Amino acid sequence: MRRDLAYLSYQTDLTLDADIQDLIGRLQRDVGFVDVLVHSAGVITQGRIETEPVENLDWQYRTNLRAPYTLTRGLLPMLRLRRGQVVFINSSAGLSARASAGQYAATKHALKAIADSIREGQC
Repeated sequence: MRRDLAYLSYQTDLTLDADIQDLIGRLQRDVGFVDVLVHSAGVITQGRIETEPVENLDWQYRTNLRAPYTLTRGLLPMLRLRRGQVVFINSSAGLSARASAGQYAATKHALKAIADSIREGQC
């Protein structure tokens, strides 16, 4: 690895599609490949479905599911160049939902489905 590549960092708001697209463009321009993509960002709100505002679901969906999906999709060509790997740090809440975390569990269950489909397709 080139020494100068070891110290690159990018600040990105993963809830904004424009920021994600900007990050993908910067990585294409600055590096041209990706060896490993690790998704570890996530948010959670606690509350029962009947009391949780739909805005909380939207926020969790954007952060926990849409952002990893969009970023992975955009970086797949660069990952394939190096036979790279995608790592999803997920939650057991996606396997067994609690009454107070239904929205969060839904996003984590969906994230598992995305990871499974990428694995099946052998990125």
